[in-house]
This record gives sequence, C-alpha cells and structure tokens, in this order.
Amino acid sequence: MNILDKVGSVGTLIAAFGMSCCLPVFATGGAAIGLGFLAEYESEMIYLMQAAVVLAVGGTLWAFRKHRHILPAVFGVLSAVLILHAVNTDLNAYLIYGGLIGLAVTAVLNTIYAKRCGNCEIGGNE
Repeated sequence: MNILDKVGSVGTLIAAFGMSCCLPVFATGGAAIGLGFLAEYESEMIYLMQAAVVLAVGGTLWAFRKHRHILPAVFGVLSAVLILHAVNTDLNAYLIYGGLIGLAVTAVLNTIYAKRCGNCEIGGNE
C-alpha cells in the first residue's frame, strides 16, 4: 500500500503548525498540542513544507499509476501548485489552507480507491 501521499500530507501539516507568521490557525493549534517550539524554526518549516508537498504529490502520482482514477491526481497537483505558489510568493494563508485541505482530500480519495482496487498491478487495469 502506498503511504507516500499520507506521509507528505502529515508532514505538510506539521510544517504548517510551525509557521506562526502566516498561518495563525495552525500556530494556535500547534501550540495547543505541544508543537509551539516549532515557531522558532519558521524559516526551516517553509522548506520542510515544500519538501512534504513534493513528497505528497509523488505519492499521489504513484497511487494514480495503480488505481487509474484521475480525480485524486488532479486534486493533489492543484493543491501542490496552490501551496508552492503561496509559499514562494506572498505567503497567502488562504491559498495554503486551500492546498492543505486539497492534500487531505487527495489522501482520503487515494485510500478509498486503493481499497476498491484491491490487488491492482502498477500500470495494469482494474
């Protein structure tokens, strides 16, 4: 079972908890669950978020090769574009929030399609 998209999504969320400058909702939530120490590593969290987004998209595309459903791949790529654009331009919180929600939806859809697919071979048909 492919877990790269889930690991990437969780990594992106952890990085978001450490970005108190532009994501106040996640900074508050992160502090509430004990991740407030990440705020002092904010510049590193931006790089971690980008790496986690790339990992999530890689996992999404790998899962697409297995189950051949286009919807999660489209959600994953569009979410990644939103997050990477926002992080590299003006740190627009709404774009980052939208991208994070999209990555979560992608992970859930990939899990559902993988369960339905069963033992599909990579590159094979259902």
